[in-house]
Amino acid sequence: MEENYFGAEFYYLAKAHLGEILFPLAQALEAAQVADAVKDEDGYHILQVVSNDKPHQQSYEEARSGLPAAFSSAEKTRVMTNMMQFLRSRSTILIADDYKNDYKPEDFAGGN
Repeated sequence: MEENYFGAEFYYLAKAHLGEILFPLAQALEAAQVADAVKDEDGYHILQVVSNDKPHQQSYEEARSGLPAAFSSAEKTRVMTNMMQFLRSRSTILIADDYKNDYKPEDFAGGN
């Protein structure tokens, strides 16, 4: 169930990213197909679709059965993010002298 939810979410994001001209073209292509060049405001684009898992409308029962898992996953992510932020705010990180030049700290934003 959770996979369908995130698939629909990414499909929406693809539409926002590709825009009004390119998205319908990408939507019509199947996996591994390549579109002809299309002129847009910012130049020419050639689309190659790697995967096109189209979202499907769920019945009320399907959507309802997936809610506990989606809520649980979101809650676990929220708790882990808060815990990591708390622990990092209270920690002192010591870096070995021979590693200081290569060390690049990264912020924990959750899910990484």
